Formats: sequence, C-alpha cells, structure tokens
Amino acid sequence: MKRCYSCLALLILSPALLLLGYYAIYSREFAYRISLTVETPAGLRQGSSVIRVFFGPSFGWSSRGISSRGEATFIDLGEGKNLVALLAQGPRGDAGNLQTLVSQAFFGLSPQGYLKRAPIEVAELPIGTRVALVGETIPTLVTFSDLADPNSAKVIAPHGFEAVFGSGYALKSASIETVAPGIWPFNLLPMPWPKWLFGETITRGIEKQLPFLVARREELRNVSADRPGFRPFFHSFVRESF
Repeated sequence: MKRCYSCLALLILSPALLLLGYYAIYSREFAYRISLTVETPAGLRQGSSVIRVFFGPSFGWSSRGISSRGEATFIDLGEGKNLVALLAQGPRGDAGNLQTLVSQAFFGLSPQGYLKRAPIEVAELPIGTRVALVGETIPTLVTFSDLADPNSAKVIAPHGFEAVFGSGYALKSASIETVAPGIWPFNLLPMPWPKWLFGETITRGIEKQLPFLVARREELRNVSADRPGFRPFFHSFVRESF
C-alpha cells in the first residue's frame, strides 16, 4: 500500500517538477539599478531604484513572456521639492517601453533607429556594467506640487531644472547599472544576502512618498489614452507582475 501511495505521489509531482525544471533552464532574468544625482543649493541629492526583469519560456509561442518588478525613483530635494524618474520615456510618459529604454541605454540604436540588440541580451552583460543615461534614454522626469494628487505633476526636461525649481538646481548625472538578479526561484524570497543567490533587493516603498498610488490606484490603471499632456499611468510608477 505504501508503495502505491509513493507511486501516486510521484505521478502527481512529476509534472510540477518537470515544469519547475523547464522554467529554471529556459527562463532568463536580469536586474539593473537606475541612479540619479541632482545638484541643489544645499548639496547633492541622490536616489536609485532596482528593477528586475523576467523572460519566461515561450511554450511554443513566437515570443517570450516579459514581466518586471520595481518602481520609479523618488528623490526628496528638500524645501518641499521632489523629483520622480518614471519607468517610462517621453514628455508624456508614453513613449517606448521599459525594456526598450534599457536595451537602448546599453547597446544603442542602429543608424536606422532600431535597437541594435534585443532586451534579453542585457542578461549577458557582466554584473556591474554601468552606462550614463543621456538624451532619450533618460526616463521621464516629473515633480509633484501635491504628493497626494497625480494631476499636480509637471514634466521636467533634463536641462530645465532651474526653470522649475529655481537657481542652483540641476540634473548632475543619471546612470543605469546591471546588478545581481539572483537565481530563480530563490530570488523570489526577500533575502538581502548572498546576492548571487537571492539577487539585489527590488526597491519598494514609493507608495509612502506618493500616497495617490494607493488612494487612486484603479483610476491610474485606467488613464485614457486620449488624455492630453502627461499621462500618470500606474505602471509608470510601479511594476508588480512576475
């Protein structure tokens, strides 16, 4: 009887173990840190955010499933001023996508304006590879006059800090750096060490700085594509799928 139970348990667990093994072999992941340094009259202010990207197996479909976890970079500039580097591009926060930005930053564009290499190839870069974010690779930058109101956002050009914040403010640097993604499924656990196994900790907590991400979450999930000006999409602040 015990042998029958063991055989039954093996039959039940085998598909799950095969699926787990398939995911472990054919899935790919990478993680990166976006960092910004802002010059203010009181000195430098810095902020960073770690985002992890997961490429799932295709299971015969033409493309892999892509998902990411992480959040926008929030910087408290002091004197009631703030800066948020969104998980988006363009003056309206709706140009390109997160994976395009990352691939363009590390590999650049062809003369025809296409990505030179696919986003998944970022996973091949050595940990610690760092490049400056310039031009179109700088994420959409916004500031909020009211941290409880997404409609109080104002988009800031990378060279327009003085016009918005006043004299003495400037974007000093922006960069992106590959960090340890860890090994799936161990990197699903919130463990800080060792990095090679659990990965760099994904940044969390922006809801505390921007309470509208909680109070008006559903509204921001359904922002109209026809809305003029900046569009405060929820996924421009938080990526939570995996």
